[in-house]
Amino acid sequence: MNVALRKNQFPMVAVRSNGLAMDSIIGILDKTTGKLQKVVGDDYIAMLVRVGNMRFKENATKTAKLTRNLENALFTRKKDTLDGWKDKEARKARKRAEGLKRQEETRRLTSGKSNIDEVDDDIGLVGVE
Repeated sequence: MNVALRKNQFPMVAVRSNGLAMDSIIGILDKTTGKLQKVVGDDYIAMLVRVGNMRFKENATKTAKLTRNLENALFTRKKDTLDGWKDKEARKARKRAEGLKRQEETRRLTSGKSNIDEVDDDIGLVGVE
């Protein structure tokens, strides 16, 4: 897909991902005292932080790649597309040349034949106009 946008046009893109979602119980609320209590060790919390940071880093890489791909798809014109475009006069000249060529081929095929085609109908030759 190659969609060229003008200077003041802006596409809206919605991207949803569950790649960053992470759930883990690390504590509980003691209803009698109203205080939070850790149920996991500090090493486990540090590991969760490392995993979260890795996911954010991977997400930043994916976001940059998506941005590049969108910019390439929306704001740049491919070379083959540019080569395929012809201006109005060039198209008109090409169509005229094609039409003249077809006309000449038709003349060549029909030259030497009369308006009456002969048909063999097993009775004899009959002229059909």
